[in-house]
Amino acid sequence: MAEIRLINKDTDLKSIQIQWIRWDAYYGIIPLTIYKIPGYIHSIGGKWGENDYWCTKRGLDVNHETLMEFNGSPCNWSFSLTEDNYFKDKWDEKSIERKLQVKIFRNNDVFYTFGANSLDWALARVRMLLFEIDEHPIEFYEINFKKHIIGRKIEWKGIPCIVESYCMNGNLIIVPDSKLSSHDELEKVSHDGDNYEGYIAEDLFAKSIFWFRRDESL
Repeated sequence: MAEIRLINKDTDLKSIQIQWIRWDAYYGIIPLTIYKIPGYIHSIGGKWGENDYWCTKRGLDVNHETLMEFNGSPCNWSFSLTEDNYFKDKWDEKSIERKLQVKIFRNNDVFYTFGANSLDWALARVRMLLFEIDEHPIEFYEINFKKHIIGRKIEWKGIPCIVESYCMNGNLIIVPDSKLSSHDELEKVSHDGDNYEGYIAEDLFAKSIFWFRRDESL
């Protein structure tokens, strides 16, 4: 079993192969840089097991004075739910309808939004999305996670495509991979509302997206 071994003023950090972990962790509004320091376990048990993760405030040098034990979250997630009424005028029938808007935040920035009519459904959807975020092929907790989305080669409804752009509210712009497919192929399997001239607008968590493209030639 591993033993607790802490870092102090006598620790020769220059002789250790310290690994930078690309997590976008924060303490309040203070950004942190996370490191894995092999052999220096400060706690055992919990989520990280034999925990050799340490951190500093982002931008500081690594030494025994700046390092702190890290037991936190790689990225902070939260959500808000807002209820409101809206005016509906359809087929000469005027009414006031209820609506719910949910926002999921990543480090206090809007990451994803969706609407709902039912409180129970909205809360269930939030729980499911937080699970999907944690299990998703894209590592959303990384500092530069967007670079893993934009330009990524995917399949959309079985058609080879590329993600051209991404917006933080959860919208993707997808274009056909010119080497393997065409817009005509997209039109054959798309529906009204998601098919535009030359590209597809799609949801980040859409089931139509396969993030690990199976093209043997790539």
